[in-house]
Amino acid sequence: MRVFLAIELPDEVCGYLRQLQKNLVYGRFSLVKNFHVTLKFLDEISEAQRQQIKFKLSDLASEKFTARLSRIGFFPDDKYIKVVWVGAEPADKFRTLYSEVEERLKGMFKKDDFVAHITIARVKFIDDRDKFLNTLRGLSIEQLEFPVNGIKLKRSTLSPSGPVYDDLEEFSLQ
Repeated sequence: MRVFLAIELPDEVCGYLRQLQKNLVYGRFSLVKNFHVTLKFLDEISEAQRQQIKFKLSDLASEKFTARLSRIGFFPDDKYIKVVWVGAEPADKFRTLYSEVEERLKGMFKKDDFVAHITIARVKFIDDRDKFLNTLRGLSIEQLEFPVNGIKLKRSTLSPSGPVYDDLEEFSLQ
């Protein structure tokens, strides 16, 4: 099964992100329908690995915190845009949580770079990169707050209409 660890977002934040997607013009995009902060993409795992993850993350020491939306960004960069995202802060709190998860799962998965963000679109093609970038850089991101009380292990099943997510496990923060 293909899985990742994620932080869920409240309906108010998801509604706001859907409104932001309307600013994606001057190209073709695959718009995200299910918003979340991806803490770590684990890829394909077995049922035995799922049980290991469940055991290793069952008693997280990281504290609950309040996060907020921050800025709009792109992966890998604005010269070659494949993903449009909205950042999440405070970076230090997200980094602490990510580091704890990395330490607990050490040796099971490859370590990756972590940037707290919410993907809003995958870019298929940009008609006019300058107009596209100017439009997005002109956006003022409302710093909506949301609680971070835990993380979820989610299964991602790919389908022609986009990924379908199922919750497999939930891990509470202190």
